[in-house]
Amino acid sequence: MRDAWLCDASTAGDAEAALQIGATREQIVETVLQLTFYAGGPAVRNALIVLKEVFAQTT
Repeated sequence: MRDAWLCDASTAGDAEAALQIGATREQIVETVLQLTFYAGGPAVRNALIVLKEVFAQTT
């Protein structure tokens, strides 16, 4: 878990970049949800928490 903050920063940066190039919030969330079976539920949950923070900052 010591590298979890690196994943959070990466997820936040990727989400911000996606928003800048025109992806909708719904598209970003749907993309993350598609990772459930590959990355696992806990990883997707963490990514959704990060997305919530990113979306709150961009409002």
